[in-house]
Amino acid sequence: PESGVASIGATAKKTKVTAGGAKKVVASSKEEMEQQTRTKVYAEAYGEWKVESLKLDLLPSLALRDAIVSLSSSSAIIPQSMTNIVQDCYRSMVHQMERLEAMAVIVQKKSKTSAKDALAMWEALLSFVSPLIGVFDDGVELSSNVPLRNLLESCSEAIIVVSWMCEPLATSGDVISDEIKNLSKMLSDAQRFLTACKLGRVEEKRLLDEKKNEESVLSSKESQSDLEKKSALRLECAIETSRCRAEIDSALDADGIDTNMVTAIARRATISAAGGFKNISDCNSPLLSATSSKALFGTPYLHFLSVWSGMYLSPWPYCNVGQARSILKQARDSLRLSAKYWGRRSSNLEHLLLDIGEADLENGLLGGNVDASDQLFRQALTKLEGMEGEDASVNAFVQERLKVQCLIGLAKQSLSTGDSEAAETRARSALDLLLPSDSTLTQGDALTLLCSYVWCAPALNQLCHSHQLCSSRQLVAESCIQSSRFDGARSFLTDAVKEAPGNFDAAFSLASFHLRMQCLGNECDENETRKSLLRAAKMDTSKASPFALLGIWYESKNDAKRAEGCYQKALSLDASHPVAGRGLQRLIELKDLVPHCKKAIEQNSPVNGWAWQALGQSKAINEGDDSTAVICFQQALRCRDIQNPTSDMLGAFYSYTEMTATVHSEASMTWVELATCYRRMGKYSAALRAYEEAASTGTLPPAALCSWAQCDLDLGLYAEAAEKCDNVLACDDCSAELVRMASYIEAEALLSIARTDIQGGKNGSCRSHLVKAITRLEDLCPQNSSYCEIKLLGDLYSFGEALPPYVFDRMSSLEGDEQGADSRLPTDVEDKISFIRKGEEAYALALELVTRIDDEEEDKTFLLAATGTDLGINLLSQAKTIAVALGDGSGGDAKTAVADLAAESDRVKDLVLRSINAFSQALDHNPNDAGAWCGLGSALVFVDPLLSQHAFCRSLQIDKSIAEPLSSIAMLYADYEKTDKSAEILDALTQLEDTPLMWIGRGLLLEKTSRAWHDSPASREGCLTRASDAYRASLQIMQHPAALLGLSLTCRRADADVQTSNDQLYSSLADHSSKIESRISMTLHQSSTGGGNIGASTIDGLFRIEEGLDALNSSEASRIIKEGLERIEQAHRRSISQISNDMSSSTTSCEIDLPSATSLQKKDIGEFPNNCIEKSLNEAAKDFALDTPAAPHEGSLDQARNAVVLNPDSGESWLLLAKELTLAASSLNDAAATSETLSSAKAAADKALDLLQDQLLNACLIAPRRKAEHHEHLIEYSEKSVVSAIPPSPIVSDAMSLVSWLGSMDEDNQSKGHFATLQESLLLNPLNEVAATALGL
Repeated sequence: PESGVASIGATAKKTKVTAGGAKKVVASSKEEMEQQTRTKVYAEAYGEWKVESLKLDLLPSLALRDAIVSLSSSSAIIPQSMTNIVQDCYRSMVHQMERLEAMAVIVQKKSKTSAKDALAMWEALLSFVSPLIGVFDDGVELSSNVPLRNLLESCSEAIIVVSWMCEPLATSGDVISDEIKNLSKMLSDAQRFLTACKLGRVEEKRLLDEKKNEESVLSSKESQSDLEKKSALRLECAIETSRCRAEIDSALDADGIDTNMVTAIARRATISAAGGFKNISDCNSPLLSATSSKALFGTPYLHFLSVWSGMYLSPWPYCNVGQARSILKQARDSLRLSAKYWGRRSSNLEHLLLDIGEADLENGLLGGNVDASDQLFRQALTKLEGMEGEDASVNAFVQERLKVQCLIGLAKQSLSTGDSEAAETRARSALDLLLPSDSTLTQGDALTLLCSYVWCAPALNQLCHSHQLCSSRQLVAESCIQSSRFDGARSFLTDAVKEAPGNFDAAFSLASFHLRMQCLGNECDENETRKSLLRAAKMDTSKASPFALLGIWYESKNDAKRAEGCYQKALSLDASHPVAGRGLQRLIELKDLVPHCKKAIEQNSPVNGWAWQALGQSKAINEGDDSTAVICFQQALRCRDIQNPTSDMLGAFYSYTEMTATVHSEASMTWVELATCYRRMGKYSAALRAYEEAASTGTLPPAALCSWAQCDLDLGLYAEAAEKCDNVLACDDCSAELVRMASYIEAEALLSIARTDIQGGKNGSCRSHLVKAITRLEDLCPQNSSYCEIKLLGDLYSFGEALPPYVFDRMSSLEGDEQGADSRLPTDVEDKISFIRKGEEAYALALELVTRIDDEEEDKTFLLAATGTDLGINLLSQAKTIAVALGDGSGGDAKTAVADLAAESDRVKDLVLRSINAFSQALDHNPNDAGAWCGLGSALVFVDPLLSQHAFCRSLQIDKSIAEPLSSIAMLYADYEKTDKSAEILDALTQLEDTPLMWIGRGLLLEKTSRAWHDSPASREGCLTRASDAYRASLQIMQHPAALLGLSLTCRRADADVQTSNDQLYSSLADHSSKIESRISMTLHQSSTGGGNIGASTIDGLFRIEEGLDALNSSEASRIIKEGLERIEQAHRRSISQISNDMSSSTTSCEIDLPSATSLQKKDIGEFPNNCIEKSLNEAAKDFALDTPAAPHEGSLDQARNAVVLNPDSGESWLLLAKELTLAASSLNDAAATSETLSSAKAAADKALDLLQDQLLNACLIAPRRKAEHHEHLIEYSEKSVVSAIPPSPIVSDAMSLVSWLGSMDEDNQSKGHFATLQESLLLNPLNEVAATALGL
């Protein structure tokens, strides 16, 4: 070695020079140069050594090794003078072992090196090391003797490296040496020495720290060199690997290996694999990193085998899916890096085990990819079938075991998806492989150096055979149970016990089957069930499962004391046992279960979800700590026994009482409890997501659906809440309490939906929701109804005031209650009043319930005030409904004002006074109730405006955030011509809330302002335009009848002074659109109010006459005009009639002293325009008397031509010319002239259609030209709004039909296109007589 040092630089230089253009990689650092040189030197030395058959006698250091062995084996004490010489010898041995290891790696990395040559090189290293490891004992002092410690570390590490590197080489079929066969003994010695060396390092560090503490001078922290880091990394990896091997070896050396031993090994391996080396940092070189060091010793792969344990335990027993994937990835990387850096050749068996382990991971752990698992299992089976006789590492025995593992995994996957037939087929295939095979195995038959392989020792192989046999039988039995073939399952498991009487797994499987049959109610010998469970418990007293199932047996016999004792025993053996924990939870109180839960969660177990769930319930129910409960429930949902109980063979016993009933998933119930905690914490969105997860994992019980519905109701998801309540009420097993709860929640949700419907004008839908909600509440037992239910019923009936009368259709008067009916009111109005009156009855009953409450209750006065206010609102709604039906707001000579109706109608007066009394009583109970003051003000409007104003102001003093008092005061001021005050209050209301009455009030004030500009049409037009915009803004919030009436009266406008062509076009379009908007608004107003307003009914009749006059050429014109005449006559008769007291009802006394206050009643400011109405009626009667409508005057042919000249871009002008030319052609007698005129007409019609279609495709907005007007005073008004220039559909229809008709006259140009055009024109205007005649209709 010394002579080779001088030649390193020269050799490297030569390599660099001769590397130009070659494939060799030029070294870029000193380390790489040394590595290349060392590789070359060691390769040459190996070549020379191989010629001599790798004899150790040729090694120069062999004599030195023998001398050290001889010296260490003797009992003589080494003189002090020879200590340094001996330590130098130790160091020389360390260097020699490093050279031999490096030479073996270099030889192994060569692609041309055979497995035999690589194995021979590692055997040489082992032969050199084995004498050294056997002469020292573990009692030697290693803290101060660093060279000896390094020698022992190197020897132990070399043994572990050789065992890992030779694993794929030893199974290649070549003859192996005795040293390789005796590796197991040397591995145990290596583990002892590594542990002693680690303790020596710790003791050395302690002594150095004490020495530094005694020094007076402070020294800086020393940094480790790469060699020191390398040594520490190798030692840690070697210790971890040897510990993994030693644990299996110690279990195999015991009297009998059992599941508890291998389970403990798997648990410790999981902790070790997840921990890593946290106190050791990596080196700069990749060869000296932690990952490469682990790959050198095979640590990650050994961890994988111990953690997986799938051949003799449930796969990945102590891992979640993330941890298992990480461990699997490290194992794969270990094989890859060991091949890259150390030249190790992985065997097919190693990769096959990784694939099967990954398949078990994805199939058995929560969150795994089931599809990937199925693919991996199938690929593994395919590889196993292709390895027959081709791979020595996978002999027939190993191949059989791995095939069984794959079949069991596929059977479990089929069973979890409900395919019991496929699961049974695969499980039986596994049994066919297991039953004929011999489970015994001699150590000489094991072709492996890894004790983690189940076929390395008879004891471990026996455990594997027992586990696979039991798993296969259980899968077949489970498939039979799912197929209701219980006799077959019983017979199968009984035969299994007979075949292996001492097998605990077989005995326990039969006992658990008997218990399951008993719980399902099938015929079975209950005493035999108990005996079989006792036999299984006696076979292995360390098992917790037999005691847990015994607890279920005693619980089924109502022997709670013995059942509790069995559960306690099971938990003492396994604190996290899921069956025992749940059984104890059923028998004892939650507070007594908490200590057991705390012990269970201390274990790193994937099946302690029951303990986390119970702790969460304790925190939420007993302690009220929802935050901690949320954490517990989240942790429970991560556990396998909660999310995937079917993966456990004992999962059917988690809740044995529900085996024959509909089972609600435990995971879904945990999600529900988590959602309940979120809801109590105010985290509604999180609660909603938790409820959705609960529904996706299982069927929810009615109580959970009610909670979910309440959460939806809190979030404003009213439709979803009502749907869930419907599902609850459809359940057969729903309790009476849940029925009441679901009915109440659904009624509340339907009321909210009805409020939304009424804002959008969906009156029919609103009525349907109200009726459904009322039906839900009335179906409940009236005797047991609570205050909240009765009050909600009153709210539903009272909300009927917002609906128009036509939607009731005598739905409320089916009982024949005609008391108090007014013969002058329409039937539908009486139905509406009767509907609202039922709300009054409900509120009265609610008041009666509240009065029974003890006076000491704090909420009694509040409930009395709230119910009194609701009763007053209901009575006031009835009064307003009657007032509207009798013509409230009609004006004119008829006494239909609100004050007139209250003073002259006993029915209205009685309702108003009762309403005032109700509000007064509410204020007696709670003088600071702002709602009661506002309601009182609304009732006093009928009789005394001053008192009403006082009540509204008092309501605002109490609560300035409500908008109703402000809007009521504003309307009160506007009604009595206090426009400035009204505008001021509306401005204040604008900053508070956007309400319909605010915009209605602004529109009303603008209408009043327009009256002052009677001498300025433009100013009056501006005010009315702004008023119509205000009414439109109100309708965007809610379809209020007053807004509809205001828009209908203010949106119509026309300018007779417009002269220019642009303003003529604008005026025509604006007039047309305003007519349509006005008519539609009036129709909606009449339908929503029932036609009670006399003035609105009169105008509606005029609108209908106008509509008929505009369509005189239509067959429907006569009918429309007739309807308009009838409506005007009915309104005229009502306007001249007098309000009479035809209702003999008693007068209600009022608590408030109400004066007559005649001076406060406003006088009429105008009368109906009776003269104008009569004139319109006469004109309409003349036209109607003709019976056949006259054709509209369209002008002569010359006028039509002049219109085209003046407006050449007007499609209407060209259409008029085409019509006039067609009429002229019909009066000509000359055939040639007729043909020429028709040709001109067709050209004009084509031009008209082209212009109209272009106008349709390129629509624009047209605004009027501004006219300059001067006024003495500054006024404020807005410009007239723009209108669309889209031509009306009847005009386009006329043009299309005329073009088609004229084109059809040409015999040479007849086609099916003309008929299609005629059909399109008829679709645009069904009243097009030209198209109808041409089509023969």
